Order: sequence, then C-alpha cells, then structure tokens
Amino acid sequence: METVKRDLRIDFLRGIALFIVIFDHMELQSGSRVISNFTLQSFCYFDGAELFVFLSGFVSGMVYQKTLIKLGFQKCQAKSLRRCVQIYAAFIITHFIVINIIYSTAEYGELVGHFPYSLELLLNFPVKSIFWTTVCMCPLFGLDIYFMYMCFLVVMPTILFTLNKSRNLTLALILALYILTQFYPSINIPRYPWNEGLTWGTGRFFNFFSWFFLFFLGAYISTRASFTECQKSLFCRISFFLISIITFFTLCLLKNSFGDIENFECHKSLSEFVNQFIDKRTLGPLRIVHFLSLIGALNSIFPTNSKYRLAWSLKPIVACGQNSLLIYSCGTMFVYLIVPYFLICTKTTVSILAYEVFVFISLCSVAYFYPGKMK
Repeated sequence: METVKRDLRIDFLRGIALFIVIFDHMELQSGSRVISNFTLQSFCYFDGAELFVFLSGFVSGMVYQKTLIKLGFQKCQAKSLRRCVQIYAAFIITHFIVINIIYSTAEYGELVGHFPYSLELLLNFPVKSIFWTTVCMCPLFGLDIYFMYMCFLVVMPTILFTLNKSRNLTLALILALYILTQFYPSINIPRYPWNEGLTWGTGRFFNFFSWFFLFFLGAYISTRASFTECQKSLFCRISFFLISIITFFTLCLLKNSFGDIENFECHKSLSEFVNQFIDKRTLGPLRIVHFLSLIGALNSIFPTNSKYRLAWSLKPIVACGQNSLLIYSCGTMFVYLIVPYFLICTKTTVSILAYEVFVFISLCSVAYFYPGKMK
C-alpha cells in the first residue's frame, strides 16, 4: 500500500495553532490574560483559528484531491463521510464529558453572562439543550467547530470535482458567497434557540460560509502546482517575501494604533468602520489579508520544496498537529476544567501559568504516545 509522506512543518504549525486556540479559550474562561498577551490575537487581526482552518483546508485538499484522481468521486465522498463520522463521535464524547464537568461545578452558574453559547439553556433546560446539542444545533462554547468542519468535509469532494472541471467558475462562486456573507451575515446555518432575539443565522460564533472561503483557499493552494513552481524562482520568493512582510507589519501597526485610539471620541466613527472589516464571526477581509501576509512570508522562507528538518524536541508538537481531533477534544475538556481548578487554587498569574504548563505537557504526552491517528 502506498504511503504518503507528511510535511512535518504543516503538522508543526497545526500543533502551534491548536495550542494558541486552547490557551486563548482557557484564559477567556478564567478571565485572565497571561499567555494570551503573547499570542496572535494580541498584535494581529487574526488568531490561531485562521491558522488552523487554513492548514486543515490545505491538508484536506491534498488528501481528497489524490483520492478523487485515483479512485473517483464516489470513493472520495465516502472517505469524507467516514471522516465526518469520526469527528461527530469525538464531538459527542467531548460534549457529554463537558456536560458532566459543568453539572459537577456549581460555579458555572456565575459564568452564564460571559458565555451565553447555550450554557444558560443547558443549566435551565438540560434535556432540551442536550437534544439540540446532539444534533449540532445548540453547541456549547468551543464545540461549534466540530459541526463547521463536518460541513466543510461533506462538500469538499464536490468542490474539488467542480474545481477540476471549471476552475474559474468555482473560484467565482466561492468568492461571491464570501462577499455576500460580508453584506448579509445572517446567511448562515441557524442555531437553537431560534427565538433568542438575534437575526436568523447570526447565533453561531462562526459564519460557516465565510470561514469556508479560508478553508477553500488552503485546499486550492495545495492542489495548484503553479504555487510550487513559483517557489523555485529566487526573485519570485524574495519579492513575495518583501510584499508579505511589509503588509504583515503594516497591519500589525494599524491594529495597535486602533487599540490605542479607539477610546477617543474623534476616532469612534473610524474605529467602527474598521471593525466591519475585522469581524471574526464573518471573517472580515482585513483578517484574511493579514493572515495571508504571514503565510506568504513563512512560505517564502520555508517553501514546500526545501530540505529543512525539525528538531527532535519539537516532535511532541508535531504529534499534536498529526492528532488534531484528539488534542482539540482533550484541550476543550481542560478549558472547562479550569473552573473547578480555581475552586482548589487561588486564581493568580502563577496558578494560571502552572495549569497551562500542565495542560501543554499532558496534551503533548497524549499525542506523542497515542498509537492511532485522529488527524
């Protein structure tokens, strides 16, 4: 049986993205900022979510394109559906473990105002909440990503098939859908409860159609040989690097400037205008440009055809990237466990950092010694 050689740099970046997301969620739960002061969200318009979704699309594009070409559309679709079953199983297990953590921790009643994503419904109407969450219509905080990823994988074989048949038409349709969601953010898969006072489709933390654009970009780049050919030219790489790095740092300065002046009255209207382009729910265009500038700079330094090797000390993080479903599920459980942890320890910078170090070592150990692969 033919084996596919993995690009360990992609796995390493996926591992880094996972830890960024987990630690950001963890400190959001605790109401403190320690490591999150140094993660992407502190100085960029994007965070670890963009990095993980893009790389997931990149890997999915390579895997399913190869299956589509060698085995045909039906086998490719069957493979994506099997993967969706794995993701749904992980979602159900994680969901019920998190529910047990919540019910065993009375302190969660105080967090309803900070985490409205189905937590109040779960505490007040548990049976109804568990039913709607089981069918992915009422996700708890941090669990909506499972359903979004399942939706992406279900349509991925069809997207790749149409991309091979008519590239320009497929690109135009995906781009048009993204632009449409920027003007009409209610175009999305709705979330229960339907009568919570929000516009239809805006109840979810992610607009699935907006974020699919980034997932699709990753898949599209992974299947285009022209990107690899361009990397062979030194002039092309240097030019692309300079454009990317200038764009990246310019937007970093813009982010920090608005962070300093947004409280001044004379700049409120300008700040509100910019916020339309950086909204995370609909993946504002400024977030995409800023993120792609970083990816462009990194790819110019470490192109896919280079011979760089990762140090052995980074292998646990690589293993986390290779077992991303397992690690995100375990990490989400740790996110919810931070509340009972603070029932034992006083919430200080040292106690938060100690918990995060423990989580990091635990997840790396699980991934490194885990015998299977839950990519």
